[in-house]
Amino acid sequence: MPAILKGWIDRVFTHGWAYLYSTEGGTTRLLTKMKVKVIGIGGAHRRTYERHEYINAINKQIGEGIFEYCGGTFLGTELIIPINEQSQNAGLDRVFEIGCNLRFETRI
Repeated sequence: MPAILKGWIDRVFTHGWAYLYSTEGGTTRLLTKMKVKVIGIGGAHRRTYERHEYINAINKQIGEGIFEYCGGTFLGTELIIPINEQSQNAGLDRVFEIGCNLRFETRI
């Protein structure tokens, strides 16, 4: 992930807001109502990501290591790969579909 995003995560997902840790009680996850789907934009062919298992790394480091650690439900990763105009349009369609299927819950 870009350094600026990593810095934001380090400043926001902090002790006291995202989780609590005590030597007596371990970790208390505070973001149990959060649901997360990672949408990444790739710059290589899908087979490159599969061969090097980059999606597994994203799921492990970001999905489990950040969001699940704080109590969130990790819904997986979508990788959009705009190699040419056709795949770029398909990627935009997929992102639009994902956005249309988001469910926002509000408390009154």
